Amino acid sequence: MQKSKILNFINKNKYKILFVVWLSIIFTLSSIPNLKSNIPGVSDLVLRKIAHFVEYFILMFLCIKSFCKEIKINYRLILCFIFCSLYALSDEMHQFFVPTRHFALFDFGIDNLGLISSILFLFIYNKVTIKKLEK
Repeated sequence: MQKSKILNFINKNKYKILFVVWLSIIFTLSSIPNLKSNIPGVSDLVLRKIAHFVEYFILMFLCIKSFCKEIKINYRLILCFIFCSLYALSDEMHQFFVPTRHFALFDFGIDNLGLISSILFLFIYNKVTIKKLEK
C-alpha cells in the first residue's frame, strides 16, 4: 500500500521533480571550474554554447509542464519565462564566483534563446496535435 502511494506521488509530480533535478544539474555544472569538453579549438566553444541552449530549452519545457495547471497557459508561459530567465541570470552571476569561470552576457542571451525556442516548440507542437485531432 505504501509503495503505491509513493509511486502515485511520483507519477503525479514527475515534471515538478524533474524540474527541481534539472535546476540542480545546471547549478552543479556551473560550479565546476575549467568545464570544457577537451575538444580542441572552436568546436569546444560551439559545443558549450549549444549546451547552454539545450539546458534552458529543457528547463523551460519542464517549468511549463510542472507549473500549476489552474493558471492560464499565457500567464504560465510568462511566469515560467521570467523565472527561468532570472535563474539563467543568477547562474551567470554564480559563475562569477567560481574559479576560472566568469559572467558572460552572451551566454545569458543564448540561455534566453533556448527558453524562447522551447515556448515556440510547444506552441507549434500543440497546434499540430490539435489539427491532427480535428481531422
